[in-house]
Amino acid sequence: MKKIVFLVLVSALFLAVAVATPYDHEYQYFDDAKLSVWIKFPSEVKPGESFLMWITVKAYATKKYALYMCVYDGGAWSEWKTVYKGYIHAGDEQTFVASFTASQDPSIHLIFVWLQVQFASREDYTVIGGNYYYCDENLIFIGPKIRGVDPKELQETIDSLREKYENLLEKYGKLKSAYDRLDEEYRLLKERYENLTRSYKELQESYSELKEKYDELMYTNTMLKVEVENLRRNLTIILAILFTTLAVSLLLAICLRKKVKKLEKSESKS
Repeated sequence: MKKIVFLVLVSALFLAVAVATPYDHEYQYFDDAKLSVWIKFPSEVKPGESFLMWITVKAYATKKYALYMCVYDGGAWSEWKTVYKGYIHAGDEQTFVASFTASQDPSIHLIFVWLQVQFASREDYTVIGGNYYYCDENLIFIGPKIRGVDPKELQETIDSLREKYENLLEKYGKLKSAYDRLDEEYRLLKERYENLTRSYKELQESYSELKEKYDELMYTNTMLKVEVENLRRNLTIILAILFTTLAVSLLLAICLRKKVKKLEKSESKS
């Protein structure tokens, strides 16, 4: 909520009923929304009486608008009524009608009206938590007076409501400050999250590279094991051949030696 304009028309409420005009008017130009609003409503209504309010708007820029209205008669704010929702082009002027019912409680003297103007365009929007919303401006004013009101009681009611309004403004300021702090904390957390996400991706890329190198090393290790096993098998075969050749050579040497000895003995006898 960017603005709440609380306009109290006290002097008009104390005018005599006999000279009061049948209708009152309220005007407000919403600078951010680039929209003028004229509101026409009955000066007085009876307890429990239904009444109409005419809302005439003129746009000074082409935007998407949403107009909502509710009333407060001392108990609680009524539900929001949608006055209009859609585009209004620059220079266009349109009139809408909203219907409400006055309270039947004899202790209720005034009807307060809350008009909220929401608007959005390519340049106008609000971002909360990464989501896009309408911008809004607000107007709260005193609407119809309920007949049979004592001026003294009316003044007391106005003073009491003004005090409540100021308290609400103070609470709103505190909530706005708390929201701004939370928004800043959210921004910092989001920034940290993005940094962590970036670091995670870098680690993931490094892991993929290391895994690829590890797989290559494992393949090389497997091939080396196969080669070592082949060499071991070949060495076993070569050693077996060598031992066999050596054994045969020894046997041949022994046989030759025996033959030589026989020949030597034969020659000595001769």
